[in-house]
Amino acid sequence: MELAGQLGVFEILINRAKKNIKRIKLFRSLEVTPEEEEEIIKKVADKIKEYGMNAAAIMMLQTFKPMAYISGQTGRFFISPILYGLGEKISVGAEKLFIVFENRDNIEKLIRMLEQMTEEEEMKKKEESEKIDKQKGVGEPRRRFRRFLHISNRFQDSPIL
Repeated sequence: MELAGQLGVFEILINRAKKNIKRIKLFRSLEVTPEEEEEIIKKVADKIKEYGMNAAAIMMLQTFKPMAYISGQTGRFFISPILYGLGEKISVGAEKLFIVFENRDNIEKLIRMLEQMTEEEEMKKKEESEKIDKQKGVGEPRRRFRRFLHISNRFQDSPIL
């Protein structure tokens, strides 16, 4: 009789736990559309570029790409309960982030996007430096005795020379 009573209490507790899990939506099954995937990848790439961490991020992503799925599941298991306490919007956003980056193809897309942003940034810097060089007149032949001393043209405006 005592065992039957204990099992009844146990069943009641399990049912309450199931209702609570459904109510708080701790473990969701979200679907992420391809458009949302691209948007999330773009946002992450922009944030990485904003902090100037392109090279470090590419290196880290290449290193951990083989463990993408395991890392996503581990993060989802340990971090999701904490994020739920921060609000619905944050927890749904984090869940979508986990879903997107569990896929190795999306990590590869992020790496390519970061490399492309880095190349574009380098091209802009090169063009700007060429403009500045043209404005300063770098590349003109050295005059008088400077050509023998190998003094650069940046000292040309100096009152000493």
